[in-house]
Amino acid sequence: MGILNNPDSSTVGPLRRLMAGMYDWLLILAMAIIGSMPIVFFYGESVPTGNLMYQLALLALSIGYFTYCWTRSGQTLGMRTWNIRIMTKAGGRINTKQCLLHFAAAFISLATMGIGFWWAWTNHERITWHDLWSEARLQHTPKR
Repeated sequence: MGILNNPDSSTVGPLRRLMAGMYDWLLILAMAIIGSMPIVFFYGESVPTGNLMYQLALLALSIGYFTYCWTRSGQTLGMRTWNIRIMTKAGGRINTKQCLLHFAAAFISLATMGIGFWWAWTNHERITWHDLWSEARLQHTPKR
């Protein structure tokens, strides 16, 4: 029986999503700073603003972080802190394709002034656009 069928679990509200996202954003920021140190050390100066290769490297870092965490355990550090797990509708782990779709759709949700996230406030299932499009769900997991 998957977590989705467990009566002790519930859907994740927008505020809990936001808080977990803030934790993950801080972690990615720290990884970007640490990852930038060798570049600054090697070139002796900061990376120029708008450097496409650097921006793509940061995007790859973010995608890699979420994909690794979501396919391995269903939780990022922020999600673990806030007792959230991403899973399929059936309660299993999401696959790499779903991870990439979820990440891309979350970007679209943000790019549309957050409408994809606001959707969770109006939807009775509390799902966002990226949950809907990737056929994944976030569940609040009780503390063990």
